Amino acid sequence: HNTRDNRQKQTGLLRHPSQIEFQVEFSIDDIYIEPMDLVIIMENLLENAIEAASKCELKRKIVFELKNINDVLLLKIWNTSCKFPYVKKDRFITDKDDSNVHGWGVESVKSIVNKYNGNIEFKYDETFFEVDIII
Repeated sequence: HNTRDNRQKQTGLLRHPSQIEFQVEFSIDDIYIEPMDLVIIMENLLENAIEAASKCELKRKIVFELKNINDVLLLKIWNTSCKFPYVKKDRFITDKDDSNVHGWGVESVKSIVNKYNGNIEFKYDETFFEVDIII
């Protein structure tokens, strides 16, 4: 019995109501983390990506990749952006009005990645933002 026969593969382009182009690619056998942890990671990062991309005047795009190699989970979210994120002491600072309620999403993602002894990396400039996670 070959596990590759059970592998789920999906690639596609979707359109978000705010005219964001979504490029989605996933190829997974098994996920070795708690399903709710994966949901929290994806929800927080996709919400941030949608918010950032929707603020761009010209190109609005999000690339979402989720795959695993053996027991390693690889997740990448890349999005267009129109400004540098505000970072203070290695923490992204929200630009939303109520910063007491908002701005904890990335911190919760970091906490989950650390729970599994994983690695999270952020790459960005004024035109894009990318999160790469290996668990």
